[in-house]
Amino acid sequence: QYHPGGNAFATASEDKAGHLFDIRSDQQLAKYTPSSGNPSLTCCGLSISGRLLICGTDEKYIYTWDTLKVQHNGKLPFITKLVGEA
Repeated sequence: QYHPGGNAFATASEDKAGHLFDIRSDQQLAKYTPSSGNPSLTCCGLSISGRLLICGTDEKYIYTWDTLKVQHNGKLPFITKLVGEA
């Protein structure tokens, strides 16, 4: 997904990391790895400001990182049932 600033994009990969790349310099800016376990990242998105990278995993968790500090912010379980569903 493209960064809101337009000069970078984020990817999720089965190499078990998220990446942020700068289009202008053709360089990787940062690598984001989960703090626990060894899950493959299957999808990613950036917050509206571009400050947070959010990635889903094959183990049904969502990880978040601060893109500026390259710091892991948290891990949330992925909700698979709708509210009110048995």
